[in-house]
Amino acid sequence: MADDHIKTTSGIESWFRSFIPAHISDRTVIGAYRFLDALNHYSKRRADSDFLQNKFEWGKCRDRACSPHGFIEWQSVLTDMKYGSVTVAYAGCEVIAVYNTLLDLANGLIIDDINFMPYIKVNSYESNISSDIDVPVLEGRSSLSGLSGFSNHPDFPELLRSFELNGMVLGGRFGTSPYSLLNFFKAAGFEAAFTTDRSEYAEFERTYKTFILTMYNDVRDITKEIHTVSMSVDSNGQLVAHNTGIAGFADRSYPSFDELLRSYSEYATPIALIGIKA
Repeated sequence: MADDHIKTTSGIESWFRSFIPAHISDRTVIGAYRFLDALNHYSKRRADSDFLQNKFEWGKCRDRACSPHGFIEWQSVLTDMKYGSVTVAYAGCEVIAVYNTLLDLANGLIIDDINFMPYIKVNSYESNISSDIDVPVLEGRSSLSGLSGFSNHPDFPELLRSFELNGMVLGGRFGTSPYSLLNFFKAAGFEAAFTTDRSEYAEFERTYKTFILTMYNDVRDITKEIHTVSMSVDSNGQLVAHNTGIAGFADRSYPSFDELLRSYSEYATPIALIGIKA
């Protein structure tokens, strides 16, 4: 009888952990994030205070967090950088994906005069939210499509502050709304598209060269949480992912999203994909 009770309890726990991935559509999950993002009321005073701390801490830990190419690969070391009520190590993966994507988009392009403007008010894109939103944008896009103002590097503490004010979910405890990442790139003047339909991934691969993927780490267990990574296409047409937390992963390339995900985790399952190009 005791063994039967243990099996029953284990079965209930397993069902609960897999309920959202198994029974709630990806579109609904993203919709929930968008709704919670709209309720975000993190004060500018707190965001400014976080920025000052993060500027100091970033100077100390940047070399440990980044690869020699400048991409943030080790989120886990950013334990002293704040993102809302939590740390960047805990819930900063979406903002890290934006940072790495901007770095990737700037790579090899002609550098021109571009300024990072964190609080420009624009209309929300493809959103059910009727009011205007404050979106971090890039101003001064040149006709040569160069990216600068960063000395080849986006300002990571500034990105964190911007998303604390627009995009952060539940004080950072649930990270950042993936849809706010789309709004960021559109507001910055990039061509960007968003999908939760996996049948569209192949078309995205043909159309874009830089991506942000949000996924379940383990579709069987929601307690293993959600992770977001940036991906790009290398000179051989293969996909490379950043900030997976797996040693050497960014040094390997894969012919498709499916193969990259299988290498990351046997049970990793995509939720949403953003394609971006300059």
